[in-house]
Amino acid sequence: MRWLAGAAVLTALLAAGCVDDDGSFVGTGCGPGGTCDGTDDCYSRCACETPASECERECAPRGVRVNDLDESEWLADWREFEDEVVRLTNEARAEGGCCGNRGCFRAAGPLDVDALLVRSARSHARDMVERGYFAHESPEGLTPFDRMREAGFRGCTMAENIAAGQPSPASVVEGWRDSPGHCANMLDSRFEQIGVGYRPAPDQDTPHFWVQNFGG
Repeated sequence: MRWLAGAAVLTALLAAGCVDDDGSFVGTGCGPGGTCDGTDDCYSRCACETPASECERECAPRGVRVNDLDESEWLADWREFEDEVVRLTNEARAEGGCCGNRGCFRAAGPLDVDALLVRSARSHARDMVERGYFAHESPEGLTPFDRMREAGFRGCTMAENIAAGQPSPASVVEGWRDSPGHCANMLDSRFEQIGVGYRPAPDQDTPHFWVQNFGG
């Protein structure tokens, strides 16, 4: 999907496959019965205690592989942008506040950077840039849960915010903060870990892509 020059777009997703009105993705990653059920959405249905090997054997991911990501290609200024997004997100959590129709949140502790969530977030940012789309699901139908599970994350609650077009960490965090679903993902005390992926797309009409993955 291509965007008009200068356009800035936001969408957020929180676990269990529930997409809010503004595109936020929310819920839990533990499925009924605590086992893989063989469906396309299998990673999101694996209970927390399900061994990763069982999920990977029964629910092999399709399309782009998260763990094929070569993180050595991540430039220092991209990493600095990601680190600043984490800092600003934790600053917002320390203040707490209201998120429109998603309610108000008390001040919450800082999120710890999780290497597995960083890998899944970077993989999605890169994939969107390289294949020219903007969505939580890949063209093959892989969900944020699929990516986080494939990376090895085994938390029970997961969420994703994505954005395109914002030129700086401050502008993307401000945009997420002003959108109820994205704001709720950032301030929700259920989340304890974060991974951020930033990837520039200088040859596209929308030259910046951002991903936040949350886990708890």
